[in-house]
Amino acid sequence: MKGYDVAIIGGGLIGCAIARELALFDVSVVVLEKSADVGRGASKANSGIIHGGYDARHGTTKAATSYRGNQAFDRLEEELNFGFERTGSLVLAFDEADKQKLAELLDNGQLNGVKGLRLINGPEAIEMEPSLNPAVKAALYAPHTGICSPYEYTIALAENAAANGVDFRLSCGLMAVEQAGQGFRLISGDGSTVNARRIINAAGVYSGQIAAMFGETGVQIVPRMGQYLLFRKGSGDDIKQVLFQVPNEQGKGVLVTRTYHGNLMIGPNAQYIEDPDELLTDLETLKAIMQTARKTMPDCLQAEPLRTFSGVRATSATGDFMIFRQQGLSGCIHVAGIDSPG
Repeated sequence: MKGYDVAIIGGGLIGCAIARELALFDVSVVVLEKSADVGRGASKANSGIIHGGYDARHGTTKAATSYRGNQAFDRLEEELNFGFERTGSLVLAFDEADKQKLAELLDNGQLNGVKGLRLINGPEAIEMEPSLNPAVKAALYAPHTGICSPYEYTIALAENAAANGVDFRLSCGLMAVEQAGQGFRLISGDGSTVNARRIINAAGVYSGQIAAMFGETGVQIVPRMGQYLLFRKGSGDDIKQVLFQVPNEQGKGVLVTRTYHGNLMIGPNAQYIEDPDELLTDLETLKAIMQTARKTMPDCLQAEPLRTFSGVRATSATGDFMIFRQQGLSGCIHVAGIDSPG
């Protein structure tokens, strides 16, 4: 049985990104993934947006890391060629209350160190995006927002990590943990075992369950499902920016964007669920998403959707990212609650 310096639990975008970084050092690394391939959870079903960093509340871990991560993507695209483009984004205001929210977002973004943010008036916004609702009164422009192909990004991270010596064990869901000398023995559902000196828990919506196996009860994940509509390739070619309405208590709300491959995409809603494997769509919710999106672009949503889908975000009970070393257990790090803008 081969032993490793580090075992990463979870082969989603976060786990694969960590694996790639560790491959730069003289350590042996294995990634344990319960599915048959990497990126089969939230990493394949999301908005594909590299957020501008202005929304995360200043002082949180999310705020401290979001814009820093955003700024790394030009280098990552050059190194991995997964599909990334800086498009910029607009947060739209339709009344005075919305405009006040834009001012708050601007202040928060500047506290977070985000560069280039500016408030523009309605005519300026429509000049940038001619298909916008003419009722728009103002917008917050964030030039550093981008779009990417998230599943291709995850695969590129994994392939690069594997090429530099990281082992991947797929269809290898963790069932039990034992202490083994100065490290841990990880037992999967098929009875196979892996020994590792250190553990990184990057299990997404299951990170709370994995943390509990190590005796950590402070990782509480509240799965939040969002539904999307995807339109034919080329349908988003006229959309230059990522388009948001002002955020609400459940997140950034319904957006209108084009994917990296040129599809128009709208969504998501935000629905808390108990079963993180519950990937469903329903007609009433999709109709409501369409209606909300028409407030942004009344005339661009006339075509029939090509496909609908849903994804589940690993939102923490605190609403913030949870990145910490477990107290009282040497060698165990938790990376949990990395939802949006992760």
